Formats: sequence, structure tokens, C-alpha cells
Amino acid sequence: AEGEVSVELRSCDDQPYLPAVVGPVTVAAGATVDVGDTELVRATLVSGTVRDADGDPVADVCVQLADGTHVGGWDDTDADGTYAVPLADGGEYRAQFVDCRDTPELAATARTVTVVPGTDLDGIDVTMEAGAAATVTGIVTNVRGEPLAGVCVVAYLAYGRVRVASTDADGSYAIGSLGAGVWALAYFTCAQDDGPDVDPAVVDTGTGVAWAPLWWGGSRLELIGVEDPGPDPIEQGATLVELGPGASSAH
Repeated sequence: AEGEVSVELRSCDDQPYLPAVVGPVTVAAGATVDVGDTELVRATLVSGTVRDADGDPVADVCVQLADGTHVGGWDDTDADGTYAVPLADGGEYRAQFVDCRDTPELAATARTVTVVPGTDLDGIDVTMEAGAAATVTGIVTNVRGEPLAGVCVVAYLAYGRVRVASTDADGSYAIGSLGAGVWALAYFTCAQDDGPDVDPAVVDTGTGVAWAPLWWGGSRLELIGVEDPGPDPIEQGATLVELGPGASSAH
């Protein structure tokens, strides 16, 4: 490769270090570029165990810590119910525990934790109670109130956990099997090429007009230049959707 590139450095042995990006640096074919020394900063870990009402560990629970400005970190519980969320910054975070299994059956009340940088916070254990899956429904239209078919509607947790539905001819959609918790809803075209530099505008087949991709609440969904694990809906101003166990919520 030639031109400007950025180099991301990550720990390869599961140690809790935050990734670091070096660059951009200019490279040429066949050349060796010394980017100098980089010191990785250790993350602050919030950890614990998630169990059900019988005391058994629960795997595949999405644990997410967020404040009012961004999603700070996330992890999924292992087979023994344990998790460890790495955080770059201290402060007060809302910790939520979402049943991310294919058929969610459990729910837990979110809790607030206070994180001091450099001081790991262990023992944030949670017991999940029985809680049926939730459903989100709605209708997608353009600014003239005309239904838009073939729009992808994504119920999104901010680290790649999603449920997707596409709108019918009347613009309606329904997304089920959602674990109780706070989600973001995103609306963009289903007919797009993969890649971080594609702006997934919705093209109205009736008029040819391209409508900007949006979060629910009206803020612009930005995917251009966004790398894994995807966009942060809080940073991008999405109006979040809180779903209780078994809820059916229209948006």
C-alpha cells in the first residue's frame, strides 16, 4: 500500500489495555517506516457476574456502560456469567444488562456505578429475573408523509448487537426478540455495498430523491469513516428507546 495510513495497536494477550492509534503516517511500496514507541494505557475494568433467579450463571448477556455523552465500554457474559467492561475514563455510568440471546427471557434493572480512573471496580453482580422479549413497531415515511418501502430499520446496541427488519410497501415494520433495556433505532437503505465509507441514504423509488439516514429522534446517522464496532448513537444524538420486559413500543 502507498499513501497515508493509520496504525492501530492493540494488546494481543487479552490484557486490559486501551487500543492506540498511530498516524497518519506516509508509506511507500517496499519501504519500512518507523512510527516510534507507543505506550499502551491500561483500561479501568468494571466486572462482575450475572446470574438468574436460581443462582445459575447466564451467558450472552450484553453489558454496556454509558454516560450522557457516549458509550464507554461493553462486554458479553461468558459461560460462567462473568464480564469485564474496559473503560478509558472515570465518572458516573449507567450499567445495563440486556439478554442478547436469540430468545430473550430475562431482564434486569440498570444500575449506576461510579468509576475512578485506574481503580478496577469488581463485584458488580446482577440477578436477572424472568422478563419476556420486547417488540418495536412503526411506519417510515418521507417528509411528505408517503410510505417508504425497503428501508432497513435496525434496533441497535452500540457494539454490533442488532436486530433488523425492512419496511413493507406501506412503510410498516416490526422488530421482535429484543431484550429489555435501552436501544437505539436507525433507519437507512437495505440496498448498499458493505464498507465504512458508504453513506446509506434511502432512495425513494417513486421520486428518485435520496433521504438522509437517521436515528430515531431525527439526528443524522453517520457511517462514513466509522470503524468497528460501529457508530455510537449517544455521541450522534440519537433519541434512545427504553423497552421494558414484554413491551410493545410504537415508533
